[in-house]
Amino acid sequence: QPYLHERPEGSTIVWELSLVKTGQDWLVDQRKSLSDSATGRGMEVRESVKEDIVDTVYQHAKEWEQAYIDKDTSAFTLFTSSAYLNKQQGYYASMDKRGVYWEGYLDEVEYSPASITVSEVATNLTATVEALCYYDGDYLKEEDGSLAEENPGKDVPFKYYLKYNLDDERWYITDSEELKTFSQNDTTTY
Repeated sequence: QPYLHERPEGSTIVWELSLVKTGQDWLVDQRKSLSDSATGRGMEVRESVKEDIVDTVYQHAKEWEQAYIDKDTSAFTLFTSSAYLNKQQGYYASMDKRGVYWEGYLDEVEYSPASITVSEVATNLTATVEALCYYDGDYLKEEDGSLAEENPGKDVPFKYYLKYNLDDERWYITDSEELKTFSQNDTTTY
């Protein structure tokens, strides 16, 4: 998967090619890898791939901000599981019942670089990352916009599970899991 990692310098692949003649040209019909000198050489995942993974979590956090302000799950494009959207809809219903709305913004995303894992099985790329999204905002009363309650937020990290879509050439979140703490002590902000 060229997107995932660069091949080590000096590595070679030996291919067996099946050719067919079309008009004046010979075209490759099938190819089979006979040997790959890079196999087992621990090709590192590109840093740009890791940045794409963290950026997906950040973009989802921005979507969450907009969805929470609008009380509308249609803002979500990167995490669209029905269970997740239903949970978010439950938050909005609770706000409506209390007669409040949220006004705020995404402050930053803290994540653990060491927690990023990427797996490649055939053409399927999956990944995980631990991250914590910090929001600053308050709940205001629908009737007059006065402060209903301050929202210090619950600072809880999540482990995000992602899958790479080859057609869209981007990562999507498939699941998330609440954590008590980061598993590594190497967090940085995005």
